[in-house]
Amino acid sequence: MKAVNIAPVDSIGGRRTHTNAVERWEEQKRLVLLVIAAYRGVSDLQPIVAFNQDPDRKTHANKWSPDSCHYKVDVQNCVRRIIEAKPESEHSALWAAWNSLLTDDYEIGNVEQRLIKLLAGQMYRKRLHPGLYFRRNKYPVRQRSR
Repeated sequence: MKAVNIAPVDSIGGRRTHTNAVERWEEQKRLVLLVIAAYRGVSDLQPIVAFNQDPDRKTHANKWSPDSCHYKVDVQNCVRRIIEAKPESEHSALWAAWNSLLTDDYEIGNVEQRLIKLLAGQMYRKRLHPGLYFRRNKYPVRQRSR
């Protein structure tokens, strides 16, 4: 999968201003591919980091954290709920499509396209865009005082 910029979060979760089905599809595909890239990144993190092999490196951003664990579980639950809501005859094809999207070299066929369209709505509602998901814990919304 190509590197995807997670910075553009302007249209995610807010009012979507697409005017046609092509723009809607591009937005849905962008969201799901960003979530998949973040999911793969979180899955590659080391759960235990005992020591730093490079003493010049001061960052500790590449270790497992509660946020990364919650994100991985939230994505897995979202996918599981969407697939289990469909008829049982479709489960194996949709799981195969999800596993196909998790690989580096994939082609978006009819089943993958259907899965992306199904997942996008739930991912909008759950705010699983990595730029929004990881930012919301750092900047909580303040309640207005009366």
